[in-house]
Amino acid sequence: MNTPDTPDQSFPLGVIEGMYGAFWTPEDRLSFIPWLKSRGYDFYIYAPKGDACLRRLWFREFSGEYLEGLAVLADAARKQGLSFGVGFTPLNAVSLGADAPRGDFPEGEAAMLHRVAARVKDLTDRVKPDILAVLFDDLKIDSHAAGKTQNRILKCILDELPESTRLITCPSFYSLDPILEKIFGEMPPGYFEDFARDLPERADIFWTGDRVMSSGYPLSSLEKAREIIGRKPFIWDNYPVNDGRKSSGHLYLAPPDSREFLPEGARGIAVNPMKEHWLSRIPLSLIPEILRARTPVTAEDKTRLLKQALLRETSPEFTDFMLRECPDFSIRDREEFTPDELENLARKTPELSGSPGIARDLRDFFRGRYIFDETCLTG
Repeated sequence: MNTPDTPDQSFPLGVIEGMYGAFWTPEDRLSFIPWLKSRGYDFYIYAPKGDACLRRLWFREFSGEYLEGLAVLADAARKQGLSFGVGFTPLNAVSLGADAPRGDFPEGEAAMLHRVAARVKDLTDRVKPDILAVLFDDLKIDSHAAGKTQNRILKCILDELPESTRLITCPSFYSLDPILEKIFGEMPPGYFEDFARDLPERADIFWTGDRVMSSGYPLSSLEKAREIIGRKPFIWDNYPVNDGRKSSGHLYLAPPDSREFLPEGARGIAVNPMKEHWLSRIPLSLIPEILRARTPVTAEDKTRLLKQALLRETSPEFTDFMLRECPDFSIRDREEFTPDELENLARKTPELSGSPGIARDLRDFFRGRYIFDETCLTG
């Protein structure tokens, strides 16, 4: 792989902390921000689904302490030259169509939109995010008017949003993967047309590819997405995230498959990391290089790049342990091993003086801290 000296600055690359669960700490995030900058990233969006203030209880007024915590993150990012974003999900706000129950807003849509505007104003006044991500992903769809209601919410938000703030929104159907309708409900007729109607060019739309977790992004797939949503997609890349029922027992440390068409066919990319904050740095460190190269990633490339990332982020001893003694958990699930086998791996994990969090994450994975929790999907 031949790597140009500098990335394409017109194609923003960042991380969106958008996984289920609540495993990252404020200290993790503050240490993560300078690391992201050092590895060639442009932005960081705070959007964990476990943050009730931004999702399940979004309609309640934010506390001063909460807003101050976000402001600290935003200030840390800007000092490093990173754009900072916040993910906001008005959960249950779309259940207001004529064919749906009133849900949490018996007083109607106007009152709901008033609360949306108030929360956005709080964020823009106190936190001043460079990016606001308005996320309608993983919501139960019980109204044929869902796309129209989401469109009105977006226009309400745009009225409050400074021109300098980038808006990226995620529709409820962010892929044509049939699993979305199976879990969250049938897509209403004309959903995408309703959702994107008259949205200004400044509004980007997230898309995960042909699948919720896509292995790659062929140019034909990106062009199809553009036809569906009416503009180039902004890719939400669900590699290496591992927060689902089938993925929680895995660690995805190797580089992803080829991403060579993304700079041509997409507006940008936001990578969703693993629950294991420190271990996520291994695959995340490879993605900028892969995007800059714009060439297919071969099997030989993957082996070489993984070794390079391990040596860069850990130590020769840790690298040797991972490559020679640790099973490949991208292929094998943690549940395939006995408790004794997992504990033996935890005890054999080398110490890391420079990045102790990586070794700690690996031991915690072996010992079951990151197993799938069904309750994480309820809000």
